[in-house]
Amino acid sequence: MNIKEYKTALNMIKNKVIAIVYTFQNENWEEKYYDPWKGDVIADWTRAIYEIECVPYVIDFESFAQKAFNNFLPKIDFVINLNNGSKDLSSLGLVPSICSYLNIPCLPSKAETLLMGENKFVSNCLAEAFGLKIPKYLSDNDPNGIIRPNSSGSSKGIHLGNVKDSQNDLHQEFIKGFDMTISFMYNPLKSGLSIVSPIMYVPNNNNINWHLGDKQKESRNEYSKQSAKINNNFAALLEKYAQTYFSINSLCRIDTRVKCDRNEDIFYYSNHIIEQDRIYFLEINPLPTIKEGINFANALESVDENSDFKKCRSYFNEVFEDNSITSFILSTLMLSLSV
Repeated sequence: MNIKEYKTALNMIKNKVIAIVYTFQNENWEEKYYDPWKGDVIADWTRAIYEIECVPYVIDFESFAQKAFNNFLPKIDFVINLNNGSKDLSSLGLVPSICSYLNIPCLPSKAETLLMGENKFVSNCLAEAFGLKIPKYLSDNDPNGIIRPNSSGSSKGIHLGNVKDSQNDLHQEFIKGFDMTISFMYNPLKSGLSIVSPIMYVPNNNNINWHLGDKQKESRNEYSKQSAKINNNFAALLEKYAQTYFSINSLCRIDTRVKCDRNEDIFYYSNHIIEQDRIYFLEINPLPTIKEGINFANALESVDENSDFKKCRSYFNEVFEDNSITSFILSTLMLSLSV
């Protein structure tokens, strides 16, 4: 769509009822969830709904399901799925499945997208078939490598060695270098998925043997994050991968590992384009955390002046004043469902 059509579309999303379906942490929640989103994420989305002049309807998942099948829900135009962190991967598709049954658009992804994307073995197989490099698999007897749980997020359970917590865990070659996450989102001016910006994790010790596990991610004091650059053709390849296999048109993150030969390479690639043959696919995340100050927001705020997202944010500010990055993301997700 052109600029005029984009502004018109933004005005059309006003006054919608948007349900936030979240994980209620009752006395039994730890049996089913390993890391549900909490109040800061819920509050960020709630504020975003008000900022685009829509009406929020905040409800926990179990109540949503009960009301849905007893026809007690009010009229809802969109659902934001915040029911994450399920120990059983199958449960991750419950909210979008109910939405599909009720014919209510669910943000950001359908059930089939979540179940395929969050299964690391499946996404790795598809990535390799698509021509992306993945770390090679190692035998259980090989003490080297790194363990990645097949369906957990937030870097949970990632550790060096060969000791698996589950038989489904992935045991792969450890790529010396650094972690890089690449964000993608619907681009209104191109009416399709586009790269936002790569973000690299720079270890404080500048050591290529450092890795991003759950302890490192929780402490947040072992690394810094900064913008990175990848080849435009490779970015287009990743966009096509997400669209071809997962039908993603809204948003996602692709996590990678960049191979380095020496510690000094980390500094080098913080200032130069990272070659495609050094980038190893790790996983795709079709349900990334959206909140001020985290990866997805960091990526959007770090785009260059010529980026379509920079232009869209400027036009968005003309329609909605005093807004947040989350409200911009929300508006874009709503528009992605119109194509």
